[in-house]
Amino acid sequence: MKQEMGDKSWQVFFDLEAPYNTKLKYYQVEQDPFFQLVGRPTKRNFLEVLVSSRQLPQQQGHWPVVLDLLKCLDYWANKRNEMIHQNQGMSLERMENLFKRENPDACPPQEICLVMADICNSELGIIPKQYRQRFVGNQADYYLYTSIRKWAISELLK
Repeated sequence: MKQEMGDKSWQVFFDLEAPYNTKLKYYQVEQDPFFQLVGRPTKRNFLEVLVSSRQLPQQQGHWPVVLDLLKCLDYWANKRNEMIHQNQGMSLERMENLFKRENPDACPPQEICLVMADICNSELGIIPKQYRQRFVGNQADYYLYTSIRKWAISELLK
């Protein structure tokens, strides 16, 4: 990864990431160049370095907006993991109750898909325009969940 990023960008990424990621060592990439981006903060740090290293003025202005959108989803990602590990379901009703009770710095639960669509549709080019229909909107194919959902519906309707 350091080789692809260049020394300057790698140093910026390392400085952002190292305080929070005990697995990341400066010398590690010399020994094993295939560092895996694990976790939302690591991916966000990498994206920040990528955007800044491109030095495209039209993208620089969009990064703070996308960063705010990503941060407002952090609460829900953490709650999702917490609820899954506690064997609780995550319904819209439960999410709305959590939102009212905890008043987090997050988007309301009914706006999660809109926030995700805004991220995907941003001018950062996260998803090229020709692929946006596939990943954003009502006809989106959400990885393996779409096929599982279709299978479950067809089995239930038999």
